[in-house]
Amino acid sequence: MKLILKLVIITIFPVAVFGQVFTTGSLVGVVLGTDNVPLVGADVIVKHVPSGTTSGTSTRIDGSFDVPNLKIGGPYSLTVSHIGYSPEERSGINLSIGENLKVNVALAAVAIQMTALDVVAHQNVNKTGAGTQLSEENINNMPTVERGMYDIARLDPYVVEGLSGEINIAGRHPNYNTVKIDGAVL
Repeated sequence: MKLILKLVIITIFPVAVFGQVFTTGSLVGVVLGTDNVPLVGADVIVKHVPSGTTSGTSTRIDGSFDVPNLKIGGPYSLTVSHIGYSPEERSGINLSIGENLKVNVALAAVAIQMTALDVVAHQNVNKTGAGTQLSEENINNMPTVERGMYDIARLDPYVVEGLSGEINIAGRHPNYNTVKIDGAVL
């Protein structure tokens, strides 16, 4: 029995170890600002130039980033930007299979002038809890089976039909939910 177990392990182990195949590459690096301070939250956009596809991420607390699962080859362009810094662009980047290409970027500080900013808030005092609103156009273009209100209500992720046909909204008993059409409570 031990001999059979050893043969099985010897046969399967190399396949499991060497069966891992990389078909992509990735870009990794660090984004630094003035005085070599890591920039948190810098936008990193990688564009595959021939296809126009983009991948992106934001830098972590130590300024590092990684953009995994990129097609091999290229060329790629890398754009790094952050508020208060001039954006940096690199082009002509090519990736090999399984490569973690390291690209460090230093951004230069730039003065920005902001114009007046008006923040306007609106509060609906009649609304409590989660809700979904559908326009007449959405309703008219919606395919329905029974041409009923509940066909459309089921599109909301909070709406679940119970075993006896009742509609439960957000896990609550039907008696505690309010359904309104054009402001009228049903």
